[in-house]
Amino acid sequence: LTIMVAGFAGLWAFLERIAVDNQFDAEFTNTWLGVGLIASGVGPLVAAYIESAVSRFTGLLLGMGVAVLSMSLLLGEVGRTDYALVLALLPFGYYFGLTFVFSVIAEADHNGRVPGLMAFALAISSGAGPAAFGWLKSIDAPVVVVMALLIAAGTLLALIIERSINTDSMEKLS
Repeated sequence: LTIMVAGFAGLWAFLERIAVDNQFDAEFTNTWLGVGLIASGVGPLVAAYIESAVSRFTGLLLGMGVAVLSMSLLLGEVGRTDYALVLALLPFGYYFGLTFVFSVIAEADHNGRVPGLMAFALAISSGAGPAAFGWLKSIDAPVVVVMALLIAAGTLLALIIERSINTDSMEKLS
């Protein structure tokens, strides 16, 4: 969770700077940042609505896949359409997938201690992600790629945990 949130938070904190660097006007930028915030709420709402129709594995992979793939639009020259698509798809996919991550974590939590650790993970990663993004940007590193890799690594770990839970459940049934 920490790795995944750091990747998203790192990029999200700098989306306004990406707009400035590409000389997008403030009205356009603010509108699409607002759309992104709305998409952050719509993603989990859609996930809750369809959760019985898709497995956690599929939901997690689909949501985070959309998030990571949308980030590819920020590589190279970023146009207004690219920026708008990222601000619609990235938070939608990320928070859609995060719904399934929380479901995996809840099922893996056998002693009830995880909610406190989740709050800690969210707080630490929300600060660490933007700090890492800023530092990487200052040394001309491929920042968007690194943030996408963090989200992908967190997704992979969640998928491994999800598969482990399913394997354990199947072994107990047999």
